[in-house]
Amino acid sequence: IVTGGFSETGEEGEELEEELLAVASEYGIKIIGPNCIGTIDTHTPVNTTFVVGMPEVGEIGFISHSGAMVAAIIDWASGSGIGFSRIVSLGNQIDVNEIEMIGSIAEDPQTKVITSYIEGVSDGRLFLEEARKAAKEKPFLILKGGQGKSGARAVASHTGALAGSAEAYKSAFRYCGIQEADTIEEMFEWARAMAWQPLPKGKRVAVLTNAG
Repeated sequence: IVTGGFSETGEEGEELEEELLAVASEYGIKIIGPNCIGTIDTHTPVNTTFVVGMPEVGEIGFISHSGAMVAAIIDWASGSGIGFSRIVSLGNQIDVNEIEMIGSIAEDPQTKVITSYIEGVSDGRLFLEEARKAAKEKPFLILKGGQGKSGARAVASHTGALAGSAEAYKSAFRYCGIQEADTIEEMFEWARAMAWQPLPKGKRVAVLTNAG
């Protein structure tokens, strides 16, 4: 559901979300959104977003709470040699959330690297469990939004999410084996390198570098 005007707007929007979820639950309908821009599968290919053009086919999966971030990354990655397998914009995630999508993309045979822009987590315990399991299977990179007070306020008004403590998230990411990037560029440069190279295994890894 692309439409906005739900929990990110206040109490009326929250009530509307509850009604929507009740109808969906009654009829067994899964919902991504509302307040998102849709999903992309480059291998099928299917693009349910209103973003013009299809991203380059690749092996990087991207999950985002922000639809604007999805649009910006598709535009930025165009012509850069960065290809995607799956892209999912979650929005307010009244049903399908980041935890469910992490598990799904971790099991996707066409995805070698998981990347994500998150503004908060829906369930801390389940996130730790699913993210740690996913990071054991594939490289997992995160760009965390809502850092600092002004960022947290922006996140809350954007998707209705609670941003939480930056230090708490850093500790959680370390525990799970997730690499946290500081910028979009950094996250996708790491992701591109990891998608190209086989993952090191065991204790027989040698590092060769031209820097001292």
